[in-house]
Amino acid sequence: MVRALAVLVVLIAIASPDGAAADRDDAFCEVTPCLKGPIKRRTLTRDRKLGRLWCKGKHDAGVDGAGRLAFCTTARAQVIDGLALAADAYTLVHPNGRVYQSHLRAPQTFTLADGSTVRCDRDLIALTPDGAVTYCELKDARAVGPGVVARAGTGIAFHPGGRVASATLDGPATLAGLTLPAGARVAWDDAGAVVGGWLAEPLTVGGLAIRGDFALHPGGGPRVVELAADATVAGHALPAGATLELRADGSLAAARYVEDEGFMIHGEPWTDTAHVTYDASGRETSHTTEHWQSTARPRKFRR
Repeated sequence: MVRALAVLVVLIAIASPDGAAADRDDAFCEVTPCLKGPIKRRTLTRDRKLGRLWCKGKHDAGVDGAGRLAFCTTARAQVIDGLALAADAYTLVHPNGRVYQSHLRAPQTFTLADGSTVRCDRDLIALTPDGAVTYCELKDARAVGPGVVARAGTGIAFHPGGRVASATLDGPATLAGLTLPAGARVAWDDAGAVVGGWLAEPLTVGGLAIRGDFALHPGGGPRVVELAADATVAGHALPAGATLELRADGSLAAARYVEDEGFMIHGEPWTDTAHVTYDASGRETSHTTEHWQSTARPRKFRR
C-alpha cells in the first residue's frame, strides 16, 4: 500500500489539472522552491544583476553553497538563452546558470529533443539544465497521439526525450482501454504508455465510480483509484473518497479511507484514517489507524 501510494504522489505531480494542488504547484516550485542543498536567502535592497539575471529589489533572492544564484524575481523583461522572460517573474536557476523555471513574457515556440515543436503561451515554463522544455502552458491545441489532442490554455509536460508526459484532453479519447472524457488529464511514461491521470468528473471503471487521480497497471487496468461513491468491494463496504489499490486481476489489495472524524471541545478537527490490506480472496490481512488532530482552533474559538 505504501509503495503504491508513493507512486500515486509522483503521478499526481505530473498529471493533476491546473489550479491549487495541481501540476503548477506540486510538480514545480512557484510556492516553495524545490532546490537541492542549502540555499542562503536575503532580501535585496535594490535591483541587482546576480549571475545573468536582473533581480528585483525588495524581493528575496537565494544563492547556493557555491554562491551561485538559485532564485530571484526578475527586475525587468530580459532574454536569457533565447527565453523571453517577463518582468516580476519568480525565477529558479539551475546550478549551471540556465533558467530552471520562470514565466514567458510572450508566446514562444520551442523545438523538443525528438524534433517536434510546442507553442508555449505567456505563462509558467520549466526547463532541464540543458534547456529542454519540460513544462509550459499551451498557446494552441496540440496533437499528442493518434486521435488525441491536448487542449489549448492548459499545461503540458514533457519527458527529456520530447515525449509528452502529461496533458489535458481537448476531446474524448480511448486510451489504455478507458474511454476518457474531454477535460481529463492523462499521464504517459517515457515509452509512451499511459500510466494514469486525473478525472474532472466521475467515471465508471470495472463497475466502480471513480474520480480524481488514478494510476494504471503496466498492461492496463486500474491500479490505484479514488471512489466517487460508496461501494462494496470484495465484500467490504468502502466510503466515497476511499483510495483503493487493485491487483492486475482486479482484486482488492489495499484501501485507505477516513473511518471516523470529529471536533475537539474547542473546535479542532480530527480524523482517523484506516490503512487496510487484503489477500487475493478479499480477506482482511491488516488494519491500522492513523490519528490526526489539528493544533489550531477555528477562528470563532479564538480569544
